[in-house]
Amino acid sequence: MIALEVQSIEQSSITIETMRDEARELILSGRMSRNQSLAALLQVFPKRETAALESMLSLEYEFSPSDTIGELLANERWDED
Repeated sequence: MIALEVQSIEQSSITIETMRDEARELILSGRMSRNQSLAALLQVFPKRETAALESMLSLEYEFSPSDTIGELLANERWDED
């Protein structure tokens, strides 16, 4: 019998839309640019949320921390027909 280890993915109270809204505000205020990495954006959120946000971005939206904020803002999710 093979034992399978199941990892639970922590859920964040922060949504992708919240992240996009925060990014837009930071860009408009001049505190960040569209060319900065998502890793830089993650630093503005509470540290306790970082791992869950990274997992959400990676698993649900196929982003990596090195992708830019501009990619996050430009990305739309399309469901296949």
